[in-house]
Amino acid sequence: QDARGHRGGDRHAQGRDAGDPVVALVLREYLGPLKEAGVDTLVLGCTHYPLLKQVISTTIGTDIVLVDSAEETAREVVAVLDRCGLRRTSGHPGSEMFFVTDIPIKFVQTGSRFLGHEMKNVKLIDIM
Repeated sequence: QDARGHRGGDRHAQGRDAGDPVVALVLREYLGPLKEAGVDTLVLGCTHYPLLKQVISTTIGTDIVLVDSAEETAREVVAVLDRCGLRRTSGHPGSEMFFVTDIPIKFVQTGSRFLGHEMKNVKLIDIM
């Protein structure tokens, strides 16, 4: 839900590359009113927004601070792991396992863009 109370405003941009003209058009439409309203900070609260961070920054301008919720969450996870003595200290790589409740191939496609490599160990689960 965006600041104006609209739900799913970015559905036309989801799954598209950041350079897609549709993305730029949708961002101008949805970010324009926020810019005109004089917001000084914009929180990227949805999981796929970091993929659009550069084009969002270009669209909204340099006078508005972007807060990347993914980066903030990662920092907090590191802090919690450190506090609990659970942070991995060896140089050996860990393993990845992903559990999803929706279409695994869609998750793999989007997640691979985030991680920069193909996601392999993805399992569909039912939580009900």
